[in-house]
Amino acid sequence: MRYISLHRAILLLGPTAAGKTPLGDMISFRGIGGLGCVHFDFGSELRNIAFPGAGISAFTKDELNFVRGVLNDGLLLENEQFYIARKIFYTFIERERIKKADIIILNGLPRHIGQAEQMTGIVNVGTVIELSCSESDILCRIEKNTGEDRAERSDDNHDLVMKKIGLYRKRTASLMEFYRNRGADIFRIEVTHLSDPNSVYDEFLKQYHAEQTGIR
Repeated sequence: MRYISLHRAILLLGPTAAGKTPLGDMISFRGIGGLGCVHFDFGSELRNIAFPGAGISAFTKDELNFVRGVLNDGLLLENEQFYIARKIFYTFIERERIKKADIIILNGLPRHIGQAEQMTGIVNVGTVIELSCSESDILCRIEKNTGEDRAERSDDNHDLVMKKIGLYRKRTASLMEFYRNRGADIFRIEVTHLSDPNSVYDEFLKQYHAEQTGIR
């Protein structure tokens, strides 16, 4: 049987506006223990594809219309549409010239168990970082743009935000247990409306180094 080397990955989990994108950017910029990291922001990729004229060569008209529907209605890609996510991921890998030595920071994919099972043949998720944030703090972070990543976001209206929070609790939060059962290191970081990317990154590094050294 031929051995297929999988991309190493860290998965960011957390409800909308908890700060996943700023943390992913920070890890990509500063790295982890000297290791190179690349941030795959699935939501950002979807928004880029949805713009007129973007990604037309790689995606059909029906696929583009579906992506726009996902963004407008706050939907998740189900198992039968995972081929679109796979195409987006491999387009990113090729565009960014990702090497096998790079660690990919997954943000927004997978978002439910079905997607996670599909991703097992693509990446090896060895670390999960959960950003835990209350509903009131989420709304405050959006209003104040604490993470500095909400500018020009058309999907931040109250009803859609509440829908996303509900979907996260119902479909995505269970990924913590999914990956824990597969031996991944799990890190949980409390995020408030005052938490900025630097403080969240520093807290992750503190927990990460404690895990590596066995010092709690």
